[in-house]
Amino acid sequence: MRIIASVKENQKTIVMAVLIAFGCFLTVYFHLILGICTIFTHFMYIPIILASFWWKRKGIVVAVFLTGVLIIGHKIYSGNVGIDEDYLRGFSFILVSTVVAFLSERVAREEKMVRDSHAELDQIFQTAADGMRVVDKNFNMLRTNETFLKLAGISRDKAAGRKCYEVFPGPLCHTPGCSLTRILGGEKYVEDEVEKERADGKKIPCIVTATPFRESGGDVIGIVEDFKDITERKLAEDEIKFNHAELDQIFRTAADGMRVIDKEFNILRMNETFLELAGISRDKASGSKCYEVFPGSHCHTPDCCLARILGGEENVEDEVEKECADGKRIPCIVTATPFRDSGGDVIGIVEDFKDITNRKLTEEELIRKNEELHAAYEQLTATEETLRQKYDELSKTERELRQSENKYHGLVELLPQTLFELDEKGTITTVNRIALKSFGYTQEDLTKGVNGFQMLVSEDRNRARENTQRILNGEILGGIEYRAMRKDGSTFPIIIYSDAIIQDMRPVGIRGVLVDITERKRAEDAFNRASRKLNMLNSIAFTDIQNAVFSLSGYFELEKLLPLDEKMLQFIDIQIGIVQTITESLKFVNNYENLGLKPPAWQSVQESFVFGISHLDISKLSRKLNVKELEIYADPLLENVFFTLAENVVLHGETATEIALWYRETPEGLTLVFEDNGMGIPEDMKEKIFIRTYEKKKGIGLFLAREILEITSMTIKECGEPGKGARFEIFIPKGTYRFPSEQ
Repeated sequence: MRIIASVKENQKTIVMAVLIAFGCFLTVYFHLILGICTIFTHFMYIPIILASFWWKRKGIVVAVFLTGVLIIGHKIYSGNVGIDEDYLRGFSFILVSTVVAFLSERVAREEKMVRDSHAELDQIFQTAADGMRVVDKNFNMLRTNETFLKLAGISRDKAAGRKCYEVFPGPLCHTPGCSLTRILGGEKYVEDEVEKERADGKKIPCIVTATPFRESGGDVIGIVEDFKDITERKLAEDEIKFNHAELDQIFRTAADGMRVIDKEFNILRMNETFLELAGISRDKASGSKCYEVFPGSHCHTPDCCLARILGGEENVEDEVEKECADGKRIPCIVTATPFRDSGGDVIGIVEDFKDITNRKLTEEELIRKNEELHAAYEQLTATEETLRQKYDELSKTERELRQSENKYHGLVELLPQTLFELDEKGTITTVNRIALKSFGYTQEDLTKGVNGFQMLVSEDRNRARENTQRILNGEILGGIEYRAMRKDGSTFPIIIYSDAIIQDMRPVGIRGVLVDITERKRAEDAFNRASRKLNMLNSIAFTDIQNAVFSLSGYFELEKLLPLDEKMLQFIDIQIGIVQTITESLKFVNNYENLGLKPPAWQSVQESFVFGISHLDISKLSRKLNVKELEIYADPLLENVFFTLAENVVLHGETATEIALWYRETPEGLTLVFEDNGMGIPEDMKEKIFIRTYEKKKGIGLFLAREILEITSMTIKECGEPGKGARFEIFIPKGTYRFPSEQ
């Protein structure tokens, strides 16, 4: 039956077609040649039963078809003689087919239920939170789940075919306490708490539960073992023991006297401090009522600590006098809290007794001293009033002076320019905060003494001294340009506006404002360079157009002299190429006509890069961007630089799957790196790709990228390794990059 059921679908169709064809052949043969109507029809039960078994209800069609063949064949070759028997046979065909189809469907449903049940049990076994395994009578492991393998620290391959005592063994193995031995001995359920050994030698405390594993007849053929890892529970138990020991030690060694009392006022526990405080031995105190040992005024009253806690209070604190065994009274602060059982019910109280004898003596001494101080205070009050009046007058004057000074300093510190004061020798006496930040000096440097002329480059110092003397002599010079020098040696351009400081009708120094004109200088330099480059670009574009038009005119003249033949077609093709050249040149001029016309500005590298690549389809390339908050001082066409670099990857990268943009900072400046993992650029082309005329202007984009960067003194070069990807490095000088969060 299984062999029949396992036949593939295409094989079933072929077999069924052969059987039906053979049945048709027998019908013709027996009816026409032999004239027999009965014997051959028994063969037709074979395809009828197979079709119903294989295709269930759909197989009934075969029975109907063969019935039709039988009846039609009978009518054709024998007429209506004896046809009633064929009707009965046809009915029998359909009935048998229906019964087989019904039984086949029922068997299929039951098989599916069995498979689903097995799958469900297997899923429960494999996903159980506990480790589980099945062991036969000979200690062979038949099945293990993933939790067991993890618990035992062994792989499924290594565990396969092993004995149970070889994998995750324990102290009960090979002893009468073995779970399998006990189950085979007649026990129905076995549970033990034992330590099991993992493959790596580590001991794991477990609760092992074993039950019989039975065959379908009910006979025990092994056991099912369940392993629950109780490592955490063991650790918790150890921690509880430790905490109990710790609490007991705290109780016994506490600096305060402590005792535990039940609801019947019986003393359950006392520490040594309490026994010393109460002046009684442990033997005499044991078994006594709380009001018999160390009694006080609240005993047998509603203020009793135990009565109040049992009444619902959570914390009771009183200051009372307690009586020792020798009759001595000791002032104490008594604190009581509920003593609860494991279920949280109050079963008594814990009392804490703090001896405050010394505190009481100190309080009495303080009261006496306080009375003495009060008398002295009365004597000082009169003198203090007079002093207070004079102090208020001085404070008012001081506040007015401070307000005036703070207002002046506040305005000075808020100014974005450097304010300074120099004495006659040029030593700096006063500067605002922006001055220290701009020049890299600290207040400590100024305290030691810094000469203002030393903060200029050596070439400008004599001129500055001469101009300072002229100002001290009364001249008004206006703004004067110098080149300043920071503490680290770097320089930047400035303009100084200054005037003389007059005290007692004579000049004692100069006071001025220093303006950093670095941005203005950069803008001027960048504008001048951009103007020169624009002139060059206009000249290049114009020359290209002029040459192309000239060539086009010449070929047009040749076209007039020749008939329209193949060569004429070649000339026309050349003319088309020239027109394309003109178009490219015009496109070049149109795209970059604004180069250098707008002043450079601080731009976010990340935003410029994203805007640049947004014009390209780089969905096949992964991107790594690590430029943080980096900003650079560049021409507004900066994003065209990133567009060109990314476009080259798309057009020529071929094998490239990734692009990256990152930077590294050096003492000289900052290098911005754009790279891909494509084929790279050959060594002999690393510089040629930046030349405008190289290979019919294939390098025009990189040529313009270099020109855009050079407007603000940046350079670009290709440093990649051929075969491993292109790598363009843009060098950015100090002063032309920044990180806004650090400003």
